[in-house]
Amino acid sequence: MMLPRPYSPSTGDYFRRMLNMDPDKPVGDLPLDRVTRAAAIEAADSRVFAETTHLLRLIELLPLPGHDESRFWWSLGEAAGENGFALLPGNSQHHVCAALRGHGESLALHFQFVFEKMTDEDHAAAAKVLGPVLAKRLHGSEDTDPYLGRRWLEDCEATVWRIIALSADDPDSRDAEARQRDFQAAWGHD
Repeated sequence: MMLPRPYSPSTGDYFRRMLNMDPDKPVGDLPLDRVTRAAAIEAADSRVFAETTHLLRLIELLPLPGHDESRFWWSLGEAAGENGFALLPGNSQHHVCAALRGHGESLALHFQFVFEKMTDEDHAAAAKVLGPVLAKRLHGSEDTDPYLGRRWLEDCEATVWRIIALSADDPDSRDAEARQRDFQAAWGHD
């Protein structure tokens, strides 16, 4: 299974800025409040890790890039509409490698670029290309039903959305504690 690196640069920046901790050094004797804050940040960041892992797993279900599989990728690019050729391995390689290093947002934004221009007809055409490949991979059959292709596309789009939503930078530059107090006050939590 393809797993991204479990440590994100944004978490490291937070550790340095807000907790005065260097994530690359042993921690030694830390006070409990700093350990629990670090654990909470990592737990929140683990959702992005899980979604990135899932997106990589979806890609792993497709044929590996290579000479023998170039027809599949070309057909998928054609079927996926206006931005479909962005899915070709040569155009996605940098983003897939970034996701493997723990930067899932790059790949999610790359896929969103394709998905946002796809029409219903493009979805149906891409599902027809994906369906047989997924049927062979998952069930060992030569089934041509595009159901699996539709499910793959829906799952991929939903995963992309979750990565983007979870990775969104907060434009509010106040520190996390001030934002948390304001959020709790706005929602009526004392």
